[in-house]
Amino acid sequence: MIKLLGISCSRSEILLGRDRIKYIEKHKRDFNSEDDFRKHIESLPEIIQNPDYVGLHSDRDSIRFIKKIDEHMLVAVRLTGKDKLWVRSAYPITQAKLDYYINKGYVIKCTTPLD
Repeated sequence: MIKLLGISCSRSEILLGRDRIKYIEKHKRDFNSEDDFRKHIESLPEIIQNPDYVGLHSDRDSIRFIKKIDEHMLVAVRLTGKDKLWVRSAYPITQAKLDYYINKGYVIKCTTPLD
């Protein structure tokens, strides 16, 4: 994925802090139900390891991972320049938003799992 996006970053675990879980919960109402929210949050590792689309945010400080579970889910991971990478946010996006990202070149399709 590092080569795919043209960034320099050492291989690292991606961490999810308690404060981010609280932050992500503000998107709970964007899902059809509490169960949908939980299902998508539990899928965060799969979204990061095997995204449908990936892209570098325009400010180059985070990576977007997008995968369709029941809805398209975007997971933003902060590039800190340190040893650790942190989940910044996670929320559903519409097909229209995904199409916009694709058409603008903000994300590219992944054909193989990332390592």
